[in-house]
Amino acid sequence: MVHDIFVPSSYPGIHQKYQEISGFFRKKGCLVLSVPFKGNLKSIFSLRNNQDLKSADYIWLRSPGVRLWLFLIIFRLFHYKKKIVIELPDPLRTYFVRNTYLDNYLNIVSKIELFFSIFIISILNKNLITIIEYSNESKIIHFLFGLNRYGILLGNIVPREAVMSVKYNNVPIEKKCINFISLANLEKWHGLDRFIEGLGIYLSKNKLIQIQVFIVGSIRKSILEDLNILINKNKLTNNFNFLGVMQPHEISILMENMDIGIGSLGLHRLCHKIASPIKTGVFTGLGLPFIISYNDIRFKKKLPFIFNCPNNDEPVDFHKLIEWYLGLDFKANQMLMHDYFRKNLSTDSLLDPLWNRM
Repeated sequence: MVHDIFVPSSYPGIHQKYQEISGFFRKKGCLVLSVPFKGNLKSIFSLRNNQDLKSADYIWLRSPGVRLWLFLIIFRLFHYKKKIVIELPDPLRTYFVRNTYLDNYLNIVSKIELFFSIFIISILNKNLITIIEYSNESKIIHFLFGLNRYGILLGNIVPREAVMSVKYNNVPIEKKCINFISLANLEKWHGLDRFIEGLGIYLSKNKLIQIQVFIVGSIRKSILEDLNILINKNKLTNNFNFLGVMQPHEISILMENMDIGIGSLGLHRLCHKIASPIKTGVFTGLGLPFIISYNDIRFKKKLPFIFNCPNNDEPVDFHKLIEWYLGLDFKANQMLMHDYFRKNLSTDSLLDPLWNRM
């Protein structure tokens, strides 16, 4: 398994996810070897002489998106003549849109990457098993790769220990305070600004219900500054708790007192309508109702435990959100979520389509 810049302490959910994937293939009788990779030329050139890669039958290559160094790695791996699975959790269009938050130089780089990708990836047609995606950019990616028959849209894998370690007992009717939790290394596409603005509007008119918001994950300085300006503007400094990066066992303890999970609320800024983040699967396994603003490919129908707000920049309508939450049959809802997780979000059900293709 070859993966990109990978820091387990900063991304414990992703680290657990790959343990889960490795466990799936080991149950199928495979020997799974992990080859950590860092995004620099030294790491790329060291792959040529890696003994684990030489002995492997399949290579699972994970990249956050279509980057120039991704194709350098692919080109470097080509001489092994192995079957390759490419996982793109952050698809092509995401990268181009993300660059609008940066500078013109990176926009030029993205155009260069587009040129190189068309050239390099065409060599790999006979070696590539599939491209795994978690969003709806398949047509763009397949056009780029020239691989219309190879793409596969999978639901993101939920680390089993992330949900099995928590005993979730929520009795919200008796509570005077509703606790929200966000699990993310926050960026603009998480849309927390929409949440803050909506909460500010709601609390300016409603004083009966107390609301606390817990933010778990790393935040870039510029993002945090923008959020704090918005929090201060809406007089919400006593409502927000930024906890930074936490380890799984710490998150498990915190989760026992949470009521509503905050999913991504700004994926429209990346041109996403469909996605499959890990955290909504975790919320489902915990029996924790959650709010999102996109369609999750793992949830095929309208379900009572999901509050889906419009996929735009408008503030979250907290009047409707709180009304939805208080109207839930909490015990029945938790039973439904746990049952849905077992039947639809298990590792086997999500990875079997890939195994069948291999």
